[in-house]
Amino acid sequence: MRDFSIQAPVTSTNFEANWHMHGSALPHNDDQSLYASVGVSGRVSYMLSKKQMPTNDFEAAFSLSFATKDSSVEPHKQGLAFWYVQDQDVSNDALIKLLQDPEHLKTGSFSYELTRLGYDLFGYKSRYDGVCVAFTTRTVDWVDSVPQPRFQPSVVAAVNDGTKSLYTNSDVPTGLATKLDFLRNTANPMQVKLRVQPTAIKVQVLNPQTGSWQVVLDQTQGVNIKKLGVLGFTSFVEKHYDPYKEYDTIRIHDLTVTNFDRSVQILDEAPTVPPAVVKDKQ
Repeated sequence: MRDFSIQAPVTSTNFEANWHMHGSALPHNDDQSLYASVGVSGRVSYMLSKKQMPTNDFEAAFSLSFATKDSSVEPHKQGLAFWYVQDQDVSNDALIKLLQDPEHLKTGSFSYELTRLGYDLFGYKSRYDGVCVAFTTRTVDWVDSVPQPRFQPSVVAAVNDGTKSLYTNSDVPTGLATKLDFLRNTANPMQVKLRVQPTAIKVQVLNPQTGSWQVVLDQTQGVNIKKLGVLGFTSFVEKHYDPYKEYDTIRIHDLTVTNFDRSVQILDEAPTVPPAVVKDKQ
């Protein structure tokens, strides 16, 4: 599904027709990847599809890398999330106005304003309708209802129906997260794949240390994935006033979305999945 995938060359021109790109999301100068975070505090980025997915039976496979020169283990609030959600107004006026207002960046009130608008989970809404896969170097332990942050590179995935907030304020509970010792500064990009079906979802991450796929989420209960959602990425780095502090630079190297619903015709595209492959992968 070319309109929902990312392949080289990665240029602004290639993205204009199919993607909303705001904040610090921009192509890398090698034309082979996309910056989802430029490693600067108080920044957010959005790369979400302009078109709605015609299917709710698909696979999304992508690779990304986290890199930093900072060797500290300070649990700073930063991370990236992949989304497939129901959202009729991805690029709404209030959000765009905030992103275009430099005063919030100068005063450090950007995080507060995002939260006030409901965008309190790595740049997107914690009250989402769909699926989220979030990568972060910070998790929290709850002590007497107070979050105690800790440094732990992790991934968490969850399905939500839009009626409740999950991981509000980007606070990912340590007990729900899957620890990723290989999240940062790896030789090769990390590979992730989601198998999305109307009543089931499976999320896996390839562990380069073992060469095996690590299951992050495998859920069939309470899953109701709808068609006509949007997909993409957001990232967020909370404001910090230490001028010498460095943050993660996050790059998306590719995204391949494959349709498995043979009843859905993808216009202007060749068939993506032969019937035999569909049978094997399910």
